[in-house]
Amino acid sequence: MSSLSQEEIKALEDDRVLLSGPVNGKRKVSAALLTPPSTQGSLSSGSTSSASVRVRAFNHSQAPFDLPESDESVAAVEWCGFTRTKAGEIYSRWLSRPNPQQNPDGLLEYMIGEINRLNMQPWNQAPIEQAMTALGVSDELQSVLTSPVYRQIFLSETLHYWLTDTIRDRYGSLKILQRKLKFRGANTVARRKGGKRAKVIDVFDQTASTQASSSSSLPSQSQLSGSAISSIQSDALPAAYVSVDSPPSILPGHIVLYKGKSSVELLSERFIREDGSINMGSIESMKGGDFNQRRGAWYFSREEATAEQYRQWAAARNHTAETWIIRVQIPKDFIDGLRRKDLWYSPDWKTYVWYCRKGTSEGNPPAKFDVFWKPGQAQLIEGHICGRSPNIIPKIPKQDVQQRMSESDLLYNGNRKATQCVFVDEEAVERLGELIRGKIFIEIFPALQSSDFS
Repeated sequence: MSSLSQEEIKALEDDRVLLSGPVNGKRKVSAALLTPPSTQGSLSSGSTSSASVRVRAFNHSQAPFDLPESDESVAAVEWCGFTRTKAGEIYSRWLSRPNPQQNPDGLLEYMIGEINRLNMQPWNQAPIEQAMTALGVSDELQSVLTSPVYRQIFLSETLHYWLTDTIRDRYGSLKILQRKLKFRGANTVARRKGGKRAKVIDVFDQTASTQASSSSSLPSQSQLSGSAISSIQSDALPAAYVSVDSPPSILPGHIVLYKGKSSVELLSERFIREDGSINMGSIESMKGGDFNQRRGAWYFSREEATAEQYRQWAAARNHTAETWIIRVQIPKDFIDGLRRKDLWYSPDWKTYVWYCRKGTSEGNPPAKFDVFWKPGQAQLIEGHICGRSPNIIPKIPKQDVQQRMSESDLLYNGNRKATQCVFVDEEAVERLGELIRGKIFIEIFPALQSSDFS
């Protein structure tokens, strides 16, 4: 909000988007800022669309929330998941950094630097709650991360990973919401002056532009949602290549894979580029996963329920961001033509997951696993998902892996073992990105706004 002019602030106050003056660097903001747009109609033809989308139903009665005025403030650090006291310490360190004009580290890097203390003694050995308290993680974020509802997924990565991922995501959503406010304020000011609305158009903006030209100074909920969201959705969903529609039918000769994520990274990394091409880099997972020891990989699942677990987990950790279920249809001929390996729960699964989760500290896996990772070998690996904490797996002595890893360490959907399809070859992924263009369906879930996850 620090980028808002006084004229824009006045317009937002008149429109009941800004609901209070600043208190401790924050303002009360209408929940309309989180409201997703209407999904009626299609804004591009099916022949040119790279993807189709649908927005799920949302709650109109959400309460206002506090939004930091600036993304460089104590309030911004607090927003990301730190206590007020720790937020002040981190902000002060960042503010007093030497040579600020030449120091490339932003406030986010200073927050991540605090979390990096988890890699040092004694916090890398401390109980989870004790470590988070020592780092100044807020009670709210601690409650989310330790909720029994999400225990399976929480244990699939390290505490360091989840804290870092959550803080990055929350910081990104703060910037998104501030841009929405800026867009809304600029549009209202321009409209009152009789000028054209701000030049930020997107897939969801057609209705909003018509409404804006004839609206009163007190817009309806639908007007607020259409205009407020448009400045952001265009970043990942260019109007010329995205249609709003119901889920398309499954094409003959295709298989379906799913992925659940927060929208923040997909928006900032432009999942669908302006020319309609698919940016597969925006959904790449870093090395050290179940099946990728040394390089990045692309994780999907055949089960929508598995993707839904990850989507719900993302929503719980950042309740002011949309979350997406991405459904892609892939030609079966393409999948059949890949060098494919299966790795289901077994002694070999335990061994390979252990090596991948250890990183390169133990060297290469035994030679029989060369077909899974060496160049020119597997392009796609399908198997079960490990649901045991990477904090624990690397500490298991090599000779004890078979005894100390069991079926209880898998991720489950109810009583069924969850599975993953992992693309581990960059050339195959590049081709995959070309093949799924026009065969992507994105289910957009609105922000929760409250962290009710009990």
